[in-house]
Amino acid sequence: GMRILRRHWRLFMPGSPLTLRQRLRYVSGWLPWVGDGIGLAFAALSVVWTGLSLAFPNYVELPDPVLFTPPLLAFASRSAIAFAVHRARVPCALADSLRATLAGIALAPTIGRAVIHAALMPGAPFRRTPKGAGAAGIGRALQGAAFELGLAAALLGAAVLSLTLQPSAPASALWVAALVVQAVPALLAVALALAAARRAPVSPSVRPVEKPYPA
Repeated sequence: GMRILRRHWRLFMPGSPLTLRQRLRYVSGWLPWVGDGIGLAFAALSVVWTGLSLAFPNYVELPDPVLFTPPLLAFASRSAIAFAVHRARVPCALADSLRATLAGIALAPTIGRAVIHAALMPGAPFRRTPKGAGAAGIGRALQGAAFELGLAAALLGAAVLSLTLQPSAPASALWVAALVVQAVPALLAVALALAAARRAPVSPSVRPVEKPYPA
């Protein structure tokens, strides 16, 4: 998606041979990925901002709630829409729809990293994840989710420090809530990694063959 946008962005401008509907169709499918990249950048900036506000309270204040309330609302609305669409389109139990929604939320940090990586390093190779791989140990699972684990620890640590050291700040409660909500996708990713580590290995007879992805 990032490569298409970088190489063919002119096709989305006025005068493009693509119809307006075609352009909207593509953008509507691609914007959620960009949203994950923006969300990841916002999470990193939130941790940095919290550190600066604690280190230099006389110079750096917590941002006004109007600045970080929209990301909370966007997270809630996107999760609700994903659940509603799954319920409407996939014939399954209510619990399955809920689990599918949580799994989708858990992918946000991975997608966000991919978007940022592709934006900053356009020549980097495309790496395909090993779909259907067998179970791994807990240590290996945590190693695979090390980024998400570190992100969750940073966000929750910032929330605890902000609540402890600035309990009377006007925006403190909402800021702490914003930090905790941003940690949810990362925590879900770690939880799913641990759940996958306990899964029964895939039989060698049905294990998918890994093939190089074409450039």
